Amino acid sequence: MTTPEQPRLERWHDAFEELCKWPNWMVNDEHLVPHSPYTLLPADPNDPANWSDYETAKASIQGKTIATPFMSEAAWRVGLVLKNTPFAVVEHTLSDKPVDELNVIERSGALHTLLNTYSESIWTPTMHTHWWCKASIQFERHWPSVGIKVLCVSYVPFTFESVENRSIEERDTELKQLLEILALDENL
Repeated sequence: MTTPEQPRLERWHDAFEELCKWPNWMVNDEHLVPHSPYTLLPADPNDPANWSDYETAKASIQGKTIATPFMSEAAWRVGLVLKNTPFAVVEHTLSDKPVDELNVIERSGALHTLLNTYSESIWTPTMHTHWWCKASIQFERHWPSVGIKVLCVSYVPFTFESVENRSIEERDTELKQLLEILALDENL
């Protein structure tokens, strides 16, 4: 049970515990380049030989500058390769380019309402929100003009900075709706 007086970094979420069961963990450097937790060299996230369990990945970056919530400077992180898991991630990037701020806020709120699952913020130095869900999508999609990605095989950094303390929910129907909405917009 999480208590309000616990620092956010120390909160253990059901979502995190569920993700830790998978042996698909890697680490990334300050540029978000995936590295093998065994060698700390850049490595292909599509090769399972570069994956480890969470504890091995975490231990491999001890002594490095470790990313903490809302840390905008460069740092190492652990992350999960989504390939061969039941998970998908919807990523929304708040661009540093001039945009209609109200439209971005509305889009982010709409995604949050639609997906209603475990989500995290990550600063890289632009802000991203990751919504983690269970879904059976088979391929990834990117819509750069609106800053949205739907990921199902990629390496995704884990931030420990949850937007809300929720579990990772099944969202097949919602992801299909999102994909249909984005596919219909000719401006994407």
